[in-house]
Amino acid sequence: MQRRQGGYGRYKKVDLYFENGTVYTANNENTVAQCLAVKDGKILFVGSNDEGASYRKIAKEIIDLKGGMLLPGFIDGHIHTITPAFFDFTHFTDTNADLILQSITQYLAAHPHQEVYYGYGLSILVLFFCSTSQTELIIKE
Repeated sequence: MQRRQGGYGRYKKVDLYFENGTVYTANNENTVAQCLAVKDGKILFVGSNDEGASYRKIAKEIIDLKGGMLLPGFIDGHIHTITPAFFDFTHFTDTNADLILQSITQYLAAHPHQEVYYGYGLSILVLFFCSTSQTELIIKE
């Protein structure tokens, strides 16, 4: 990211102005700055506090980083969470198809209006060692 200077006159306001921190830009040069100005979700300026003073004057909101670090947004498109609170039901240690089916059936009955159900931890081995009718019920549910 190049340091952008000047050109702020065309903006009456910027939405956010971050200052007094370490702004990591994640560009090829590993540029580190002190402030950043944002308008309509787009970065208008990144640079030193002195260079960004003109943006500070027209900012709707000023956020003092107080020496903290501002990082780019990180979005994890693929997670491996094992937090039970994330799921409606988990079956990590269940080895009995009847108990698994009973647990799922009870949850569905208690939450009939829920559009999507999230379960995790069913061992494929359980499906191999249960009867055909149990397997069909588990898959159907």
